[in-house]
Amino acid sequence: MDTTDPNIGFDAQGVCSHCRRYQKKSLTALIPADHREKALQDLVCRIKKQGQGKRYDCGSKIGYLEATMAFALRHPDVGTEFAELLQRMK
Repeated sequence: MDTTDPNIGFDAQGVCSHCRRYQKKSLTALIPADHREKALQDLVCRIKKQGQGKRYDCGSKIGYLEATMAFALRHPDVGTEFAELLQRMK
C-alpha cells in the first residue's frame, strides 16, 4: 500500500482515491468511445478550414517560426498580447 502520498486513500476494493476521482471526472471530461471518431473528424475539418489558403513549411526554421507566430496571433488567449509584443520589438 502506497503511504508516500498523504492525500491518498483506498476503498474496500483496494482502489485508490485518485483513481476513483479520475473515473468520476472522466465520465464528463472525456469523449465517449463511440463518439471519438466523429469528434476527431470534426476537429480535423475545423483545423483545415482555419488553415485554408495558408501554407507553412514547418520543415524549415523560418517556416516553423511563421506558422507558430500565425497561430499565436490568432490564439484567443494570447493573440492581442502577442501582437503588442511584436510591435514593441520593431
